[in-house]
Amino acid sequence: MIMSEKIMSLRKKMGWSQEELANELNVSRQSVSKWETGVSIPDMAKIVMMSEVFGVTTDYLLKEGANDEILELNSSSQEITSSDIKKDYKKEGKTFVTIEEADAYLDLEKKNSLEVGFGVALCIWSSIILIILESISESKPNVLRESLASAIGVSIMFIMIAIAVYIFFTRASRAEKFSYIEKEVLELAYGVEASIKRKKEAYAHIGDMNIALGVVAIILGVIPVVVASSMDLEETYMGASVGLMLFMIGIGVMTIIKASSIKSSFKKILEDEESRVYRKLVKKEIGWLPGVFFSTVTAIYLGYSFITEDWSRSWIIWPVASVGFAALYGYVERKVKHKLEYEK
Repeated sequence: MIMSEKIMSLRKKMGWSQEELANELNVSRQSVSKWETGVSIPDMAKIVMMSEVFGVTTDYLLKEGANDEILELNSSSQEITSSDIKKDYKKEGKTFVTIEEADAYLDLEKKNSLEVGFGVALCIWSSIILIILESISESKPNVLRESLASAIGVSIMFIMIAIAVYIFFTRASRAEKFSYIEKEVLELAYGVEASIKRKKEAYAHIGDMNIALGVVAIILGVIPVVVASSMDLEETYMGASVGLMLFMIGIGVMTIIKASSIKSSFKKILEDEESRVYRKLVKKEIGWLPGVFFSTVTAIYLGYSFITEDWSRSWIIWPVASVGFAALYGYVERKVKHKLEYEK
């Protein structure tokens, strides 16, 4: 065993909490926690004190693999399991996370981020067929009646939205297994922090590049509409240009969501206690905003579209709403943070 494991093992065999051991050594509980998770190593003076408190030699604490003396302390004691450690930290208001759990969470978030990004893209793409069919019916009514174009386009739109909603619900169901990583204060097992930091650093450049490419795709998506408008093309080509714009915006948004979600998953595991508590307070204050905002936008979109039957133009509500929501959320979040800091 390494030193961190020995300290935890000896403390548990003495029946002490981290707080009680900290009192014996005249240090903070956080120091003991860092020693046991391998984040830091006690100085020589503390190692000598621990050898006296636990009744073992300093050599036992310092040398890896020296585990004979621990049997002399309590030969009848059972091997400490991950479950025992979890229960111990649970009493202290923390959730112990092993390397296996952390890796499983990151793998799930990687899968979910792609699916959620695709779901959002489906919502953006849902009106493409409708817009193209409407433009064809306007320029060539003898080829496609307007009523038929609307019926086909609206049907496809709702099918795509239904698929997106299904994706969102299944994603939420899978993510519930690891909800504690986002909601609770974590204590990472030995080696977890270093492993996650390495993965975070390895993905940092890829993530930033993907976000940049996503933004570029959204910006370039406007070009087809600008070109078609400047050339005064017939309605069919205008509809196709709008469809191409929405397709590129969907690709860009999907890429940004995937990269941002993966980067966020690293931060959630590595987040310290104070930041986690602070984030929970902010989320509690404004967690209602996305649901209320987008439910209202959806109601306005459907109401306007059905009343005016102007499906070929009503799609503009969504990009405007998305940009508006980002600005509104940032403003409200900043106000809430100022409020919480003032209350401190």
